Amino acid sequence: MSEDKIESYAQWGDDVLVWEHFGKKTDGVFLEAGANHPTSLSQTYLLEKRGWTGVLVEPVPECCEKLRAERPGSQVFQNALGSPEQRGKLKFSIPGGVSQLTSALTDDQEVSAGDQVFEAELMTLTELLDAAGVSGLDFLSLDLEGMELQALQGLDIGRFSPRLMIVEDRMDNLSRHSFLKNAGYKLIRRNGSNNWYVPASVQFEVPLGARIRMVRKFYLSMPFRKVRDFLRKVRRAT
Repeated sequence: MSEDKIESYAQWGDDVLVWEHFGKKTDGVFLEAGANHPTSLSQTYLLEKRGWTGVLVEPVPECCEKLRAERPGSQVFQNALGSPEQRGKLKFSIPGGVSQLTSALTDDQEVSAGDQVFEAELMTLTELLDAAGVSGLDFLSLDLEGMELQALQGLDIGRFSPRLMIVEDRMDNLSRHSFLKNAGYKLIRRNGSNNWYVPASVQFEVPLGARIRMVRKFYLSMPFRKVRDFLRKVRRAT
């Protein structure tokens, strides 16, 4: 593999960008939550191939089996992530014949015929990192089908101090962004549906064009997205 053309496994090429962000280091530590498949759409497979080690978190049993078989440089946890107040098991559904998680289930939510329903034990990120014996993180990736905020609430950020966090955010509200901003992190990039955050003390120059696009996405477009999502719900209900 030539150094000038590195294969990306992530949906929007985040893995190559992360490796370059860290100066192509070969001894980093990562945690990817919502890992799903060992290689396809993986944020961390490239890093593992380049010498990194880490933790993969995934609630779907069959996905964990594949991760353990194909990702020897990572510890794999079959768990759901939540806030310190969340305990017990969380129910999930998978559409028939599809291995990718779609959403967590509420007690009164109906399940379609053919869907697979399973449970995963809830842990906080802090508990999980302690169980894995990890004391600090270079890179944290969260893709949790809307449960990213609860997972962040369960992380002792000051103790583990991730140097870079990529959080999937469909921008239905500003809760994830506000939480990380209050925790001492700043937004430096939006790539696809992923937001990149680094500690506010880190010097990082964000181009003017990128800043304008992020302001438009985070603030100016928010009312229109809320109206659009409301109309979609109305159409589905009728």
